[in-house]
Amino acid sequence: MMIGGDAVVDFVRRCGITSEVPKYPSTALGAAGVSPWEMTAAYNVFANQGVYVKPRMIRRIVDQTDRVVEEQLPELAEATGAKYAYVLAHALRGVIDRGTGYEAHIIPPPIAGKTGTTNAYTDAWFIGFCPEYSIGVWVGYDDPSKSLGGGATGAEVALPIWIDLMKQLDALKLRTSRPDFDVPPDVVKVAMDLKTGRRGQGPCTRVIEEAFVSGTEPDKDCSGQTVAVSKLPYYLQRQFYQPKESEPTMSAPDATAQSGESAESPAPDVPATTTTSTTTSTTTTSTQPPPR
Repeated sequence: MMIGGDAVVDFVRRCGITSEVPKYPSTALGAAGVSPWEMTAAYNVFANQGVYVKPRMIRRIVDQTDRVVEEQLPELAEATGAKYAYVLAHALRGVIDRGTGYEAHIIPPPIAGKTGTTNAYTDAWFIGFCPEYSIGVWVGYDDPSKSLGGGATGAEVALPIWIDLMKQLDALKLRTSRPDFDVPPDVVKVAMDLKTGRRGQGPCTRVIEEAFVSGTEPDKDCSGQTVAVSKLPYYLQRQFYQPKESEPTMSAPDATAQSGESAESPAPDVPATTTTSTTTSTTTTSTQPPPR
C-alpha cells in the first residue's frame, strides 16, 4: 500500500509473470492466481542477482551425429538490482532457518524459499532455490473444488518433495555448498530484533542477522533510542555485535523450530541469570566509542 499497485504490477511483469495481478492490497497475501511455471521463474530472479531468465522447455535438439538441429538460447532481462535481489534471498533464508521451511535446514547452504497454502487446502506449494537451481513444487488437483485435506500445508505436503529433489542433486554433486549467496555491493548485515524490526541492541526479544540495502538499516535500538553505531562503516560495526544465546545460527539447528503455515520457531528458553548477563554485556559494549 505504501508503494502503490502500479509499482507492484510493474515488478511482477519484470519477473516474467504474465497472469492477471489485481492492484488490491490482498495481492500481498497471494490473492492473484499465478502458475507454478511463472512463479518458479520469478523466484529465480532472487537467486540470480536480479536477472530474469525466461524458462524454456527444450535447450537443443541434436541428430544421431550430435549435430545441433535446433537450439534455444536463454533470454535474459534485468528484473531488479542485485542488491535488492540479495536482500530478498537473505530474507527467504529465514524461512529455512526458523520458519515454515525449517525441515529443509538439513540441506547444505545456501538455500532459501517459501511455503504456500491456499484456502481450504486446495493447493500446497514450496518454491526454493540455491545459486545453481530454482525448483518449484506444487501439489493439488486440476479441479480447485477438491481439497487435499485438512492440514495439507505447503510445509507438510510440498516441502518434503523439494527436500528429496535437493538431496538427489547433492548426491550427484550438481551443486556446491558455500556459506552464502554472493553478496553484491551496497548491502550491509546488521543485528535486528525479530519482533520489532529495530536494531538488535538493548532490551530485545530475539536477535537475528538481517541484510539491508546500505542506508535502510534500522537506526533505533529496542528501547527506541538512536543507535550511533549504525552510522559507522560496517567493518567498524561488527565489533559491537554480541550474539545472543537465544539467537539461531547456521551451524546450530534450532531444536524448537516448528513447521506448518504461520509457524515461527520460538527462541529457546534461556535462564534468567544468563539473560541478564548477556543484556548487560551487550549494553556495555554498544556504548563504547569506536577505536581510534
